Amino acid sequence: MKALLHITAIAGVLLITSVDAPAAFLQRGTVTGTATYRERMALPANAVFEAVLEDVSKADAPAAEIGRARVENPGLPPFRFSISYDRAQINTEGMYSVRARVLIDGKLMFTSAQAYPVLSRQSRRHRHRQNPRS
Repeated sequence: MKALLHITAIAGVLLITSVDAPAAFLQRGTVTGTATYRERMALPANAVFEAVLEDVSKADAPAAEIGRARVENPGLPPFRFSISYDRAQINTEGMYSVRARVLIDGKLMFTSAQAYPVLSRQSRRHRHRQNPRS
């Protein structure tokens, strides 16, 4: 069964105040958000929620994964997630989106059915909260 998974995502950057922080940590950013589904049902304990930040800049190529959040036994929606990514992988002219899915025993149960733009000019034209298709 494939159903819609609704995502709300907000991009942010970690602020570091310590001068002793490693340089790699200073280059990290985060995309945080929530995802939910319409069905009124609880997920089994073996469910897994995944949210993936992808570079979707190239129309004729598969999306490249930039970061991933994975939550085993996520409980009831909404599912909160935080995707850490390397800011050096982000091109200001690129296009990036978040997709999410719920797996049960490795089989797809729910997936997002539309692109949720983040980290780009396209994401600034849309409100971060978007309604799923009917």
